[in-house]
Amino acid sequence: MKPVLISLGLILYLLNLASIQANSMGNWQQLSIKNSCIGMNPHICLNAYGFRIDRSGHYTVGPNNSGKILTGTLNPNEFSQLENSARLVANAFLIGNVSCRTVPGLPDIQTLIKVKLEDGTNHVIRGINGIYATSCSGENPGAFIKLNSELNKLSLKYYPASF
Repeated sequence: MKPVLISLGLILYLLNLASIQANSMGNWQQLSIKNSCIGMNPHICLNAYGFRIDRSGHYTVGPNNSGKILTGTLNPNEFSQLENSARLVANAFLIGNVSCRTVPGLPDIQTLIKVKLEDGTNHVIRGINGIYATSCSGENPGAFIKLNSELNKLSLKYYPASF
């Protein structure tokens, strides 16, 4: 009877440990997107001064050349959609089964997406002319495309046309 109880206790312990580890997977602290628009005034280049979103759904634009910063908060639906994408990407980076390469092309617009994980590590996805998420492969390449789409959608809504 004792070996059965010990085995049952060990199984429950391992299930609890797996649950704790699963809940901590995919945790991110901050997402950011920044563009360099070659030959354009940065005041009219979307995300030229950076667009950042933290874990609580607060976003920051800037600072621009004069030090101006804009802040705000995503609505719950927007944050939920972003959270789903961000967790998948963060999980892919945590597992370590991901590879991102720069997509060749004319460097009109160079883009950086940065994913800062809860453990403090930073991961950068680089691209040219908005084509970069498709250059990441790994366990879930569709997650990178979705994160790209969510960040661009939010940028178009919250990043000012002229900043």
